[in-house]
Amino acid sequence: MLRFILHTGVLLGAFALIIQAISMLFPMSYYNQEYPMWKYQQEVAMGEQGKKEARKVILGDSRAMAGIRPDLLGNTLSLCVGGATPVELYFNFKRYIVMNQKPDTVIFSLTPLHFYRQDCFYHRTRKYDFLEDWMIDSVKQVAFALNDPEYTSAFGLVNKIKLLSFTSKMVDMNVSHLSRYGENKAKYQAMSERNGHSFFGTKEMDDGYNLEVTDHLEMDESGQWKVKAGKEKFVVSKVNDYYFKKLLDLLRDENIFIVWVTMPMNRASYDKLKLMPTPFLQDYSNYVKANFAERDRWIGDFEVGFYENEYFGDPAHLNERGSVKFTEALIEKYFR
Repeated sequence: MLRFILHTGVLLGAFALIIQAISMLFPMSYYNQEYPMWKYQQEVAMGEQGKKEARKVILGDSRAMAGIRPDLLGNTLSLCVGGATPVELYFNFKRYIVMNQKPDTVIFSLTPLHFYRQDCFYHRTRKYDFLEDWMIDSVKQVAFALNDPEYTSAFGLVNKIKLLSFTSKMVDMNVSHLSRYGENKAKYQAMSERNGHSFFGTKEMDDGYNLEVTDHLEMDESGQWKVKAGKEKFVVSKVNDYYFKKLLDLLRDENIFIVWVTMPMNRASYDKLKLMPTPFLQDYSNYVKANFAERDRWIGDFEVGFYENEYFGDPAHLNERGSVKFTEALIEKYFR
């Protein structure tokens, strides 16, 4: 019996090492479809896709990626990254302007979610090696200097162990995921053909709630919505605030014109956030607006609006019809 247990342990250990090696050496063959999207944006910025000469560049998170269409804008490249905060956007754009032609205009958008927290720095930014070591070290220094738990936790012992562990690589654990190369390569190619654009949700309509709602509100035992303890206000992460200001400074120093865009929420989420005891969405708008107050060479709309649920492919992202509607409105307002 003991020998059987030992043999089983050895086999499981060997299997774990094989999975670990594949995920580290052949990430395109293992990770889910977030990986080729992040990889594409990284390689574009580093000049590995040839020198880009787009006159307009879109910076933002997945909602901006899905909702703003480079093909409709013309001569436009999307450098949006799903789950990105100002941290990823700052460093990636900084290397982009070194290796590619500097754009005249940046269309810039970040949702409230990616100001008040980070949800990808550990399991995408670090795991995918999206940023270079010196960049990670810079974020670490800033995080501890500002005592921002949103980021200091990402450098704790537990996450260091996870980063190296077998279980951290078993995303959506399934042996069939060892053969993801074909679908991931197709996603990468699609990103290239669409100049960095990708949809996320593809439904004809979605009336679910986005993360701003589920992060701050919950149902009680009687089925009534209430605010979660400690989640009464819009509170910006200190690290995100630091790099947001650095990115705005970089755009100013490079004399790049900024068009700030506030992505719409679906009607369901927008209405639910009215239950917040403080003006959550207005506090977000005021925060962003205040960061532009002393700057020039920009234009934008800081108020959060909504589209009907039929324009959303999931609770957070515009679908095909929604992206056309939003981009056409953007063109009419700023680019005629």
